Amino acid sequence: MLDNTVSYGDLWQRGHERWSAVCEVHCQVFSSYCAERDVDAARAVADDLYLACACSLGADGALTAFDRYCTGAMRAALAPMALSSATRDDVLQMVREKLFVGQAIATYRGRGSLQGWLRAVCVRVAIDHLRSEGKQALPTDGELLEAFGGTANVDSVSDELRDRVEACICAAFASLDKRQRTLLRQHHLHGMSIDQIGAVYGVHRVTAFRWLASARSQILAVARRALKEPSRADADELIAAVISRLDITLTRLLASEHERA
Repeated sequence: MLDNTVSYGDLWQRGHERWSAVCEVHCQVFSSYCAERDVDAARAVADDLYLACACSLGADGALTAFDRYCTGAMRAALAPMALSSATRDDVLQMVREKLFVGQAIATYRGRGSLQGWLRAVCVRVAIDHLRSEGKQALPTDGELLEAFGGTANVDSVSDELRDRVEACICAAFASLDKRQRTLLRQHHLHGMSIDQIGAVYGVHRVTAFRWLASARSQILAVARRALKEPSRADADELIAAVISRLDITLTRLLASEHERA
C-alpha cells in the first residue's frame, strides 16, 4: 500500500484551517486515524473527515461543531418520510447514540460529504425503527442513495455530466403516467404534504406516501439504467448526483411545465 503520510498531512491542514477555532486534532493523530481506515487521500473531503475524526476522539468542541454543521441536514433527510415530530426526535436521538456511543462516526472515511453520509444513516435508522414498531416504511431516495454506495462526492461531477443527469431525470419523468405526474406536481410545485394529498384522494397517508415513493423510484430506476453504462467508471457518482439533485430538478421541471400550460 502506498505511503499516504504526506497526503494525509495535506488533508489535516485543510481540516485544521476550517475547524481549529472550535476543535483541534493533532496532525499525527489525524494521519494515523486516516491510515487505519485506508482513507483515499486523493478523494477524501478533508474538512468533513477532520470533524468526524475530532468527534470520534471526543475532542473539545467537536460535538458542538457537529451539531451546528450537521443537524439541519439530518432533519432534512427525515422530512420526506412524514414522521411525527416525536418520532423524528426519537430517530435523531437514536442516530446520535449510534454515532457517538456506538462510535459509528468513526466509520466515515471521507468518501463524499459528511452531511450526505449522515442523511443515509438517518434514513436507515428511521426505517429500521419504523419496522421494529410494526409500521410500514417505504424505501426513499436516501435509502437508495445508501444502497448505491452514494457517499460519492457529487460536487466533483462536471457541469457537462450534471446536465446529462438532469436530462436523464427529465426523460424518466416523461415515462410516468398522468396520476404520478400530478402527485409530483402537487407535492413539489404546490407544496402539498403527504396528509393533504391523502385527503384529496381519500386514502391513508401511507398509501399517498407509497404512490409518491413509487413515482420517485421509477424516475430513479429509469435514470439509473441510462447512466449505468459498463464503460462509465463514474456511474456511481452520476447516480448519487441524480438522487441529490432529484428534488431540485423536479421542481424546476414542474414549474416549467406549469408555465407552458
